[in-house]
Amino acid sequence: MADIHFLYLTQADVRATGVDMRLVLTAVEDAFRLHHQGQANLPPKVVLDLDERERGRGNAMPAYVGGNYDVFGLKWITGFPKNPLRYGLPRGIGLFILNDAWKGIPLAIMDCTLLSAMRTGAVTGVGAKYLARPDSESVAMIGAGVQARTQLEALHIVLSDLKEVRVFDVRRQAAEEYAAEMSTRL
Repeated sequence: MADIHFLYLTQADVRATGVDMRLVLTAVEDAFRLHHQGQANLPPKVVLDLDERERGRGNAMPAYVGGNYDVFGLKWITGFPKNPLRYGLPRGIGLFILNDAWKGIPLAIMDCTLLSAMRTGAVTGVGAKYLARPDSESVAMIGAGVQARTQLEALHIVLSDLKEVRVFDVRRQAAEEYAAEMSTRL
């Protein structure tokens, strides 16, 4: 029997690939199109609640995407809201397991923290591309966390006339840090 080899990518490895928001926007738009065409399967996620108020939860999210991708897999991501303040860790941490759709063999196991955040931002970007006024000049961000950063990154790409961003966070310092960081990044 043949040995099965797969790629293992840490968060640093994923970041080192140079993945950028334009690439993720394209992939997310492709996934929406394939889903509409019946070439994607997204069963409901399974949530394992560990007393979310004090700890958090684990989410198992299987999916198949056809077309030129033709892969299936699982995203296992945790949601521990107190991680950032309590432990200095991200709220969401997880792994992707990616499999070949013909043989079932694993192709890769990789950290999904960065890609999951980028996917969330790209969903916002694709939505705005088709639903926002093309001449939109301002957006409001409610919350100044990781997802607000990737959402603004995507909006900056799809809304070419964007001039003003208003941000609110229950922690004023978080909103101020977000404003400072994003005004220099974009």
